[in-house]
Amino acid sequence: MNIYGDIELLEIKSSDSTYISSAIEEYNKNGNFLSSKYFFKYYVQAQMQLACTGLEYCNLFFLIDAAPVNCKIKRNDSLISKVLNFVLKCEREVFNIRAEIVKNNQVKLLISNNIDNDTFNKLVEEIEELVVKSDFYQSGVEFDWINEFVEYVECVNFEIKTEQSAINLEHNLIEINNLKVELNKIQNENKKREKPIKDLLKIKIDKIMDEYPLINHRNYRFKQFVFTYDPKKRAIADRFKELTPINNKVFVPSNMSNIAYANSVPF
Repeated sequence: MNIYGDIELLEIKSSDSTYISSAIEEYNKNGNFLSSKYFFKYYVQAQMQLACTGLEYCNLFFLIDAAPVNCKIKRNDSLISKVLNFVLKCEREVFNIRAEIVKNNQVKLLISNNIDNDTFNKLVEEIEELVVKSDFYQSGVEFDWINEFVEYVECVNFEIKTEQSAINLEHNLIEINNLKVELNKIQNENKKREKPIKDLLKIKIDKIMDEYPLINHRNYRFKQFVFTYDPKKRAIADRFKELTPINNKVFVPSNMSNIAYANSVPF
């Protein structure tokens, strides 16, 4: 119950995902619930809870590193109707698949005790084929969830006074979108090259954190290195941040015992 005496739904989620943190921050700033598929999942769950309870608001609390962050979600009947429409389509496909199984007497085979492994595996493959060929499955493979639900993000209509100015804006927005598509294509091509480097980077950072008592968000100085550690940074490379420019030639001595911390923490 809020301070005005109205009953509101309370949902508590626990997560250590840095992706969720940035998505929560964006939603609380501008109401965009589409910046992360993980947050979108929780948002839809909250909307369905509101539909089931008949309440108007849901306080969605996220426990991230034991620090509660609240997102207040208002019931959106149009979005709820769209989600229920998808659920209805899914139910229809399930019934269609069930009818196909019953028609071929496969149910009797399933409940019988005389089925061998080869027959069972073949039956499973046939059912999987029915699922894959279903309309709902095929549409789900190419499902663009952002474009499907972007109309439900609260926005302010941007009105342009002159036709030429509107044309210029549209042209620039199209160009920006095309450039971002091209950038994403290049970034996706580089992901395969980046992954082993990122994996190794994470291993090295974790090794330092396991061996030395570093405190989050505190600046440390060791010889020519000045650095800080922030575990909430989304990019792995940003979590262990050098405060000084990266030198192309860095020599690390084999004896790492002579380490002095700026805050004089012994270990």
